Amino acid sequence: QYLIPLFFEFVHKEHDIVFGERASVPGTAAELAVEPLGLRLSDLGRDKPPLMHGAMFRSRRVTSAKLRGFLDIFATFKHPTKVHAAPELQHQCLRFLGKSDPGVQTRALNCLLTWKPPHLLPYQERLRRLISEDTHR
Repeated sequence: QYLIPLFFEFVHKEHDIVFGERASVPGTAAELAVEPLGLRLSDLGRDKPPLMHGAMFRSRRVTSAKLRGFLDIFATFKHPTKVHAAPELQHQCLRFLGKSDPGVQTRALNCLLTWKPPHLLPYQERLRRLISEDTHR
């Protein structure tokens, strides 16, 4: 009930901004960092965000780790068609299957396979081998 909307909020407010997949950015990285805590920069006694060297690299790494965590959780669902906003969740999993990170791709594929689509099940091992850097040719 709460996890799926939290995931959609994460994708919209953090992932898409950090990875530049949204045209308009409503706030700075520092504002986004304190927003989940229910704080604003003015509450912290700052009018402007602090300068953070390498913040984009760290936030990309942290954002990818959060995404992998969400996808790991969704891959454990037994009946994904019964969860809140199942079609949108499936769409997001398809979207993340196209990422360049093999860890995200593998987890997105695992999420998609929880729906047990008859057109993918016979090819699941082949798809995993395509994603794997060790076996991909």
